[in-house]
This record gives sequence, structure tokens and C-alpha cells, in this order.
Amino acid sequence: MYVKKDRAIYLVAGITDMRKQINGLAWIANEKKADSVFSGDYFVFLGKTRKTMKECQGRFHFSGFSLN
Repeated sequence: MYVKKDRAIYLVAGITDMRKQINGLAWIANEKKADSVFSGDYFVFLGKTRKTMKECQGRFHFSGFSLN
């Protein structure tokens, strides 16, 4: 994964249910920082054991979000 230099990376505090899909993670990101969701910034979510991680990048285009 390549991270663009002009984008912010937000580590979402707390435990995230890793069963959530892209829509659930986008909703959490919107609740935490609504003005950055479609700006291309990265949101990092950690699971309960901190061994699993999901990264959501909000971009305003046809497909919406990307999940890595």
C-alpha cells in the first residue's frame, strides 16, 4: 500500500469489531471526523487483540471507499 504524503492518517481509538465491513467502518469514521471522510485521508481500525488491522481510505469518486 502506498500512502500519499498530503493525506492524514487517523488511528481510531478504542476496540473495533472486525466483523464490520466497509459501510460500518465508514460510519465510524464519519462519527469520529466527519469533515475528513471524503478527503482521501486514511482511517486505521484495530481489533480487540490488536493483532488485526483494517485501513479505510475515504475518496469521493464512483466507488466511494477503499478498504485494505
